[in-house]
Amino acid sequence: MYCKILGNNLLPSLRALKMGRGWVFQHDNDLKHRQDNQGVAPIVKRKMRYARPNNAEELKATIRTTWALITPEQCHRLIDSMSRRISAVIQAKGAPTKY
Repeated sequence: MYCKILGNNLLPSLRALKMGRGWVFQHDNDLKHRQDNQGVAPIVKRKMRYARPNNAEELKATIRTTWALITPEQCHRLIDSMSRRISAVIQAKGAPTKY
């Protein structure tokens, strides 16, 4: 299931962003990396705030539609913010940050 999700979402997004082969996917399964305050999750959450799906299929369709609305510029801004995010984590010695 996990590989299917990556294949259906990650790879098409990388192609749309024209990332080529210059990317590395890293996931260490740490729970804090799956919280809502990471990466594109807040963007999806904001865009979906008025959605009211009635069942699991409608929810999946809403998520897919919302995911497609994320622009390459938004992704690039997140990538560009990584050095600030990493510095904040180092300064906080691993404690929570504003990110």
